Amino acid sequence: MKLIYSIITLLLMIGSFNANSESILTINEPAKIQKAEVVDKKEERSTVVLKPVINEIENKKEKGINENEFKQPWWLPHLFTILGFIVAALIVIFQLNKQHKSSMEVQNKNKVEELKLQIYHDFDEKLNNLSDASIKAGNYLNQLPENLALYHKQVYNNEVPIDIKQRPDEFLLVLNYLLSKILQVILLIEKYEVVEPRLKIFQSAFNSVHHNLMEFYKDLFLALIAVLPKNVKPEDIDKFGCSVISPLAISSDDFVILKQLCSKFSNAVSEVGEYQYDLRVESQNLFLGDLFGNTVPSREPIDPKCKVVKITEPEYTRVKNYFDHDSAWGKNCDEVDKQVNESFNESKVTERCT
Repeated sequence: MKLIYSIITLLLMIGSFNANSESILTINEPAKIQKAEVVDKKEERSTVVLKPVINEIENKKEKGINENEFKQPWWLPHLFTILGFIVAALIVIFQLNKQHKSSMEVQNKNKVEELKLQIYHDFDEKLNNLSDASIKAGNYLNQLPENLALYHKQVYNNEVPIDIKQRPDEFLLVLNYLLSKILQVILLIEKYEVVEPRLKIFQSAFNSVHHNLMEFYKDLFLALIAVLPKNVKPEDIDKFGCSVISPLAISSDDFVILKQLCSKFSNAVSEVGEYQYDLRVESQNLFLGDLFGNTVPSREPIDPKCKVVKITEPEYTRVKNYFDHDSAWGKNCDEVDKQVNESFNESKVTERCT
């Protein structure tokens, strides 16, 4: 604003100076002529300077031209003043527009940063819930095969067996809790897909592991019913004479099968934790990286068979193709799409025939 006031003052001074200088020049012309006539002719330099002025004025008088005709127009000083105000107003308008634009850019940037923080908060909340669910599911099965092996060994040796705390119905609760948290993350990614479309690769990853869990749980649940203790309902305790029905002994072959089923399910649960970590890394880099100027490195598993989900090339395209077409879920989706297309083509052929 100081710069604007300085420009306005300077323009006003220029207008006033021009008006005053022209008026003074017109009024003092007769005096200058008198002084020029009495100048000593010996001062050659002064005479040379004033002689053209004297000659010009004498020529004007000889021609009968009125000196008042050479005065500046009355509106000229006002014109400079008006132009000064116009220029000052334009400068003010330009500065205000520039400040408004800068202010809007700052506000938009702040809103974007606030939105990023809110989105990251949503991801962090859902991923924390998923992490807790995967840990519970993993803990449920980690020690189960060893506990069952020890239990049957103690029963065979007529020893007091250990208390097995796992129950088949508890397994269903743990599984359903885990699946619900996976679905929440999938829906969250779909909600913010417009922010970063490449995050959709995590939808494929979690859909794939969700499919595996649903496939593995069927056989595992049937096996757990056969080997785990069962709680008796309070109203049936008198009928069975106990509150817990102990499991029957299983053969070594059945135990091997059970161990394999537990291993498959545990590996699928581990994949949930791995993909959850990958998504946490990408969400931090996306929504917090610019704010703090740092990035979190991606997971680097020792086993090359493990999939690391990233939104950067070349891993993005390679892993996405695996989930969409080579995984069990991807193959199932391709088969469903194929059947739908065949059914649609058959219906079109039928319509042509009719």
